[in-house]
Amino acid sequence: DLVQRDWPVLYFNNGEKSMLTYYIGQYLVPAAIGKALSSVRVAEVVLYIWNVLGLVLVFLNILIFTKVGTFLKQLVFAWMIPFFSIPLWLSQVLLQMVSEFDTLGAGQWFYYADEIMIQYSNNYTLLRWVFPQTIPIWLMVVVFLLNKEKIRHYVFVLLPALLFGTITFVGILPLTVGAAVENIFKTKKTKEWLKQIFSAENIFMSLTLGMILLFYFLGNVTGEKPEEIGFSVMQYTKETIVIYVCFVMINILPYAILLLKRHKSDLIYYVSILSLFILPFFKMGMYNDLVMRASIPALFVLMIYVVQNLFVRVENYSESIGARISLL
Repeated sequence: DLVQRDWPVLYFNNGEKSMLTYYIGQYLVPAAIGKALSSVRVAEVVLYIWNVLGLVLVFLNILIFTKVGTFLKQLVFAWMIPFFSIPLWLSQVLLQMVSEFDTLGAGQWFYYADEIMIQYSNNYTLLRWVFPQTIPIWLMVVVFLLNKEKIRHYVFVLLPALLFGTITFVGILPLTVGAAVENIFKTKKTKEWLKQIFSAENIFMSLTLGMILLFYFLGNVTGEKPEEIGFSVMQYTKETIVIYVCFVMINILPYAILLLKRHKSDLIYYVSILSLFILPFFKMGMYNDLVMRASIPALFVLMIYVVQNLFVRVENYSESIGARISLL
């Protein structure tokens, strides 16, 4: 539709007019090129190239953040990005062992029945099904990690995420709050901290791009929607709480324990873990998009931390073995 229709894309249904309001950020450049050349096929090819460029940028920024220098480590990280996965199958096995509950739905679901929908999508699933909400968000998150001390640029760096994935933007917000709080504790300069938050850059972006996005998404927010896809709290019972416990024990707790020693002074670590513990209590969307997509930023942070931590442990182990051999 972005290629073949006028912008903004309008629809006329039974005498009513509506506008396309969706996460179109990742489609805009490919659609514009396809539109200029009057070819949907060209737009598809450009979209593929656009996504590859995005993944390359994600990878290069990860290397900058982690300071991974050797080629072998860089190669390992490159393979980890698409295949890093929460151990979903293991949590399903645990759930079946300790209760009578069984998972329903597609293979990526941990549990999907009785109004309880829990899924933290692995990277492969995200790239396959929701790349527009994944690749640009990953890039924004790692750029944010590289610049988390620069509060004056937060809005400039992260506000565009709204156009790529509104719910994933919700997942970024706790990280920004955590980084901002950490910054004020480190600097202990409240006045300077407030100046950074209300910087000219942040205010300018909020009043320009922020207002444009606000009015754009009002076209979606103000529209009528079925009540069942709205925001709600998932109702766990004494019987079904075991589903939540199994989910967090396998999908979150191991990473929390593995990273604690190295990141015990890192507020971003605590915010990421806490948000992943809290999200399964809420629901929004027909298939609970809130849990699936708001978890993307925190899971990506954990991926970076986990792989980085494994490299450090391997290095320490290698040095220890080398020292022992030298002694012998």
